[in-house]
Amino acid sequence: MKARPCDNLIVYKALEIAQPGDIIVIGIYNYTASSTWGDLTSLIGKEKRLAGMVTDGLVRDIFGIKEVGLPVFSRGSIPTSPFKDGPGDVNVPITCGGISVKPGDIIFGDVDGVVVIPQESVDQVVRRALEIAAEEEKKVRDIKSGHFIPDWVEKTLKERGYIID
Repeated sequence: MKARPCDNLIVYKALEIAQPGDIIVIGIYNYTASSTWGDLTSLIGKEKRLAGMVTDGLVRDIFGIKEVGLPVFSRGSIPTSPFKDGPGDVNVPITCGGISVKPGDIIFGDVDGVVVIPQESVDQVVRRALEIAAEEEKKVRDIKSGHFIPDWVEKTLKERGYIID
């Protein structure tokens, strides 16, 4: 959804129509002078069994958001509240944090950040993620067996002219 900077009226409409498992993504154009989300909107989302919220704007009431337990990803926090007079759009393609997001895209977030997977690319991304996981497992086995530095490192250093005695 798109919200006007310094306003979150449309957030309430998005919360009204959201279904269990949905993630609300709010494009606020990186606006950082007031919040767009807080503990009460988090509580509504939690009660509606949403999966989370992502915004390129700011949130407020961090302790309350943490207490509610709904996963919330934002640029940061600020104590100021937004206006509630619009305009905004729900269920439209947006840009959030410089990334295009369309309704139905898959959103994954953890402590490292948020990833948007276009719905049409899910199969390809899942295949590649499984390949990477298998590669990582091999690297862990190598490290645990005493092979700390991969063979390609020395070769690459020599190719690039590094001389280490």
